Amino acid sequence: HAIRNASVVHANLDDRLAKITVKFVAEETSVTRNSEDEIIAGDPHKTIDMNDIWVFSRDIKSKDPSWLVLETRGDVENDNELIPDSH
Repeated sequence: HAIRNASVVHANLDDRLAKITVKFVAEETSVTRNSEDEIIAGDPHKTIDMNDIWVFSRDIKSKDPSWLVLETRGDVENDNELIPDSH
């Protein structure tokens, strides 16, 4: 529904490859349906706050300005050890 906050939690440059790790806090709706399209988890009428980590990369010498998504994951309790220098 809406991104509430986005913050860079790590960035580094390794030769030509730039990587940026961003934490997103967003208001989302989550629903899981079975093969008969019946809801088996979640509520389509309820929003929840979700915390996600996205890692982007780009060859800084490339003429293409696009950043690629390398990884996405939930920011669960005690997940900070997966983010360098975030302690």
